[in-house]
Amino acid sequence: MEKYKVFIISEPHILDDDIYCQDLVDNGSCLALTLNAVHRSISIKITFDFFYIYSKSNESYRLETIDKIPDDRYLILTVENSRLAEWFHKESKGIYSDDDVVHYLIITSDEVIDVLSSIPPSIEWSEKGKKIL
Repeated sequence: MEKYKVFIISEPHILDDDIYCQDLVDNGSCLALTLNAVHRSISIKITFDFFYIYSKSNESYRLETIDKIPDDRYLILTVENSRLAEWFHKESKGIYSDDDVVHYLIITSDEVIDVLSSIPPSIEWSEKGKKIL
């Protein structure tokens, strides 16, 4: 059974505004997401310097997953016993089973973004162009 854990980044990791994904850039080895708050001038850039796979879905396609998350006010969660990671290892015939593959789950107001990576993301928060974290 999948278990969702908060990926603690640093304050402010609890969201008090609607967040949307403005931009998702995949350059082949790096994945960068730019998220913006709807009612405040906050921008969040999440960068995975390496990733295995990712998917982006409208939240209405992921209602079962969202229902299982005890508190969706957190920006990033990790998924233990991930079905996606299990599928990935099966599809790759286990050649990455020695890697520490982590399933990151990013939830915005309208989207659910899954990323499998062995390197934690870097996260930058800014408000009106001023970097806060």
